[in-house]
Amino acid sequence: MKITSVAAILSLSALFLVIAVSACSPAPAVVAEPVRPVATSAPTAVADPSSDATPPTEPAVPTADPAANPEPSHPVDEDEADVTADWPVFRDEAYGFQFAYPPEWGFMDLPVYDPGAGGPPTTIQRFVILYPQEWEERLKPGGEPDPNVSSYPALSVEITAGTMEAYRREFMELGRSETIEINGFTALYERDTYDDYNMTRYTFQHPINDQLRITLSDPISGFSVRVAENGDVASLIPSVLSTFTFTE
Repeated sequence: MKITSVAAILSLSALFLVIAVSACSPAPAVVAEPVRPVATSAPTAVADPSSDATPPTEPAVPTADPAANPEPSHPVDEDEADVTADWPVFRDEAYGFQFAYPPEWGFMDLPVYDPGAGGPPTTIQRFVILYPQEWEERLKPGGEPDPNVSSYPALSVEITAGTMEAYRREFMELGRSETIEINGFTALYERDTYDDYNMTRYTFQHPINDQLRITLSDPISGFSVRVAENGDVASLIPSVLSTFTFTE
């Protein structure tokens, strides 16, 4: 009986001891699921003004001296200006426009076809062609034809006066047409494609006289054979076009 009592007392003591220890022990730690970062735009790093180091998120970029190498505001226009700066200028005072052309080129006026009594009067007031000077002999009117040499200019310029309906009698509407801007002026860009025959025209409407139009036609760039033979000439045509301007 004594042994049983002692065992019971020891059991109760052990139980009280466990309860006491549990009460004094810290609560078990809860392990949270790691939080996935939300994708956001990286903040702009602010450099410490007292430090010369560049933040690692933004690599150092050397700063050019603007006085040594100024950056043009319009790179394409500036590039064209550099190319054409010393070119001679074709100027038509009567119709109020001009453009520059390469110094090794020349130009000539061609006769304007007049249908006479057999049809409505032509709207073309002047017809000018531009070409490398070495092509002049083969482009002269009435010259002896050379079957071994193609006779086409580098660029033709036709000045027309009249309504758009009258203009279309001279220049049929081509398959592709869009309005573009060249040197600050609006031009109607038209192009037709038939296999290797690609006619390209740029027509500038005079900003004041709605009857006056200046049409520049490119007879080289749309033909693979002509470009292959005259790639240097074809490459200058965009530069010539970029200098077109109305003077009044």
